[in-house]
Amino acid sequence: MKLILTAALVAIALPGVAPAQDAKPKKEKKVCRQTNPTGSRFKVSECHTEAEWAEIDAANQSSADANGRGSRRPAGR
Repeated sequence: MKLILTAALVAIALPGVAPAQDAKPKKEKKVCRQTNPTGSRFKVSECHTEAEWAEIDAANQSSADANGRGSRRPAGR
């Protein structure tokens, strides 16, 4: 029992051996957009990270393309 307690104290006392807990992960910056939900006159603020907005935009574009409502112009116009 004393051996385990001593080993734990030594591990805490040696900063080079202990895992680095001071390093915090970078927080991604949030970007907010104003959207108009269907059926409402009021704008709603939505906040997501750049990566999340890229996923949302890609999903919306693929949905629009699947429904034939993409940003492409019809042929012959």
